[in-house]
Amino acid sequence: MSTYTGEITRVLNAPSSDKLSPSKINGRVACILDKFGRYDIMTFVKGMNRMENISESKIECEPGGDVSYGHMADAVDLMVFAGQSNMSGRGSADDAVVCGSSAGLEYKAVSNPYNLVPIEEPFGLNEDRRGGLCDIDLNGMTKRRGSMVSALVDTYYKKTGRKVVGVSASMGGTNTEEWKNNLVSDAASRLDAARAFLARTGINTERIFVVWCQGESDGDAKRSKRDYTENLRYIFDVFKAHGAEHIFMIQTGHYNYVKYPEPNKGLTGEEWDACYGVIRDAQAAMCGSCDDVTMVGSLEPYISDMKDHYHYNQSAYNAVGAEAGAKIAEYCK
Repeated sequence: MSTYTGEITRVLNAPSSDKLSPSKINGRVACILDKFGRYDIMTFVKGMNRMENISESKIECEPGGDVSYGHMADAVDLMVFAGQSNMSGRGSADDAVVCGSSAGLEYKAVSNPYNLVPIEEPFGLNEDRRGGLCDIDLNGMTKRRGSMVSALVDTYYKKTGRKVVGVSASMGGTNTEEWKNNLVSDAASRLDAARAFLARTGINTERIFVVWCQGESDGDAKRSKRDYTENLRYIFDVFKAHGAEHIFMIQTGHYNYVKYPEPNKGLTGEEWDACYGVIRDAQAAMCGSCDDVTMVGSLEPYISDMKDHYHYNQSAYNAVGAEAGAKIAEYCK
């Protein structure tokens, strides 16, 4: 037996689920929503026969089976955060923007598919699928450190008042050929799972977006502008076929030629950065020519805030995330 201590502001009917069977719970079942947007499946045990009579600030209850649906709002905007390592984040969770539970929640399609949890850094922790999007090292440890997601969601909420459910779909070191041939199917399945979960729990999804940050590995592959654009168009069309209405782009930054000017695999740092420039140009051109793709931020100005060849300190992720959140909010007006 546990005790619910939140201030009750609303009581809703419980979502139907084969996990919530009479063999697992005894008594009336309802969802209690407190002032922070938190709720759980409850069984009332104090002789309460009418849900509308619940007004106490503390009641005894027990969880409904092994299912908890965490946090809830009447309507949410669903965002899939897709791409490679600079979307996964290689910053520092301790220095990331704190995203309030009123601003956004994460749906963990892989590691916790029966719940919504607060957005915390590192975003996407444990969202690793073998053979698909799997951002772990050779020792099985996560590569995720701190991302732009918390700053983006927090800013978006402050600008719009709209709650976000975020889905992680990123993996370091991945190029658009890998995305086209394999990874986008995993990402799309996560989007499908999130949509189904929200529908099942009675949460209305008003808008569905993909936020894309990727391109360094295509620069490393010396991908042409034409090939990169064609690959992106294929990837984005898959997302759209699964319900996404718009793609928001975070532009690729630099190869860190300032700190690493020396030749590497036959090219100098500046020559490698020119390959990244091809990708940046392709991204800008696509956003300028496609009605369903919009540039909302860029890592390009933050070369002085880079920590290695490819990645950034948390301050850069915070800044780019806030910029992107504000521009997505502007788009939604």
